[in-house]
Amino acid sequence: MPPAPLWIGFKLYFLAFGLMFINAALVNRHRNIAAAYWPTVEGEIVDFRMIKVEDRDQLHIEYRFIVDGREFTSGRVAFYSVDLGQRLHTSYRAGEKVRVYYDPRNPGKAVLECEPSQEWLILFVFGIVLTTLVLFWLLVL
Repeated sequence: MPPAPLWIGFKLYFLAFGLMFINAALVNRHRNIAAAYWPTVEGEIVDFRMIKVEDRDQLHIEYRFIVDGREFTSGRVAFYSVDLGQRLHTSYRAGEKVRVYYDPRNPGKAVLECEPSQEWLILFVFGIVLTTLVLFWLLVL
């Protein structure tokens, strides 16, 4: 069995990992809720296609929109990604008009979708379970 300091470092590493999952979940949820209240403008899909990235297919999307006379482009569809790719494959077409939600403080930061997602909950629960197990491991065992 390795020395105690090595085990403590190992446990602290997993504790930090669990806390990172919790943080990622809460940030994801906050961004999603905030985007729902952002102003919207009409935009246009400029490019939508499948591209090969390291032997796998990946969807590429680019859209443009105008805010206060300035043109912006973005490739972000949403702040979540679970099963998004498959659904997007049939959702958008080049040349299509879309509603763009943009951050009024930074209009270059924009999304096309901001419906509530359960992805944050999956990350949050995983983070809580991992953190609880590691704390138990640290304090009790």
